[in-house]
Amino acid sequence: MSEDFPKIEYNRKGYRGFHKIAHKCLNKSVQERVLKGEKFKVWNGAEQTVPEQLKWMYEHARKYLNTDEGFKSYGTYKGTKMWNHPELTTEADGYGYFKLNAKLSNISPDLFLSLMQDNKIIGQVDATVVTMIDMAIVPQEITKSVCNGRAKFCYWCNRVPGLSVKHRDGVDLTSWHIDDDGTYWFTSHSTPFDDVAKGHPGAIRGVDTYFAYKIVHENNEDGIEQIDVTLVSQTKVGYVPSFIFFTYNVFEINIIIKYNYNSGWLPKFLINRVVGRVLADYVTTVVDHSQKMEKEGSLARYRKLVDPKDKVSP
Repeated sequence: MSEDFPKIEYNRKGYRGFHKIAHKCLNKSVQERVLKGEKFKVWNGAEQTVPEQLKWMYEHARKYLNTDEGFKSYGTYKGTKMWNHPELTTEADGYGYFKLNAKLSNISPDLFLSLMQDNKIIGQVDATVVTMIDMAIVPQEITKSVCNGRAKFCYWCNRVPGLSVKHRDGVDLTSWHIDDDGTYWFTSHSTPFDDVAKGHPGAIRGVDTYFAYKIVHENNEDGIEQIDVTLVSQTKVGYVPSFIFFTYNVFEINIIIKYNYNSGWLPKFLINRVVGRVLADYVTTVVDHSQKMEKEGSLARYRKLVDPKDKVSP
């Protein structure tokens, strides 16, 4: 592929005015700064070049996606195993650090990762997405010492369906890589710096501290091809000056509890309670969506976004 890798944008219907404002929040010089090799701030305050950030993130992904040490079982949901990491959760002020694993059939690792690279597909399978805008594509010549795939800066804004809370937005640096043994990797972390995206005035800045996939192609016990997908994820969703309503069933009696969070906090116990299931749905829905696309005859072009032939040598 050429270096003019496509910039993809997704906008959910019904948010037209929101999307227009989102575009005004983005700094158009990000692509130029990438080409110049300038440093950007990471969510932890460090200032690093794109390769330096990717090296740090891949080291983290390989460490925690290749071990069970420190993780505690969080149960199973729709065939997806879930764990949390108490120590990393505590370090993030209580925001859960989760690990999930699923065996997915009828999809190849390159297709799965291609769909995960396409903002339009993500918007279709993830009901929380309001908009996703690719801001800058990083040339492989810049990142080849760290990853042999591609990297990009992406602005995102997510909603919380069913709750009267403000949207979250942020900017992530994402990338993918293929090991010599055929293992696929995908990483994403936030670079929440104001010189790149000021943030939508109707949203609260969120932070993806760590988000990474490890995808292995294998055969199951019956010899059928499948992929083994492991995911680690941690997101700080920030403050929510709003009200939250939910019901709790105690001995068949529905009790309505009302919380006033004008102080700014969305309770972490509520976030941590649902995030594992949301991520599990996210992973399995990608497969369901790909099968639907295949029947419609619209799947072939998405295989091109992540092509093993597109790797570069360091």
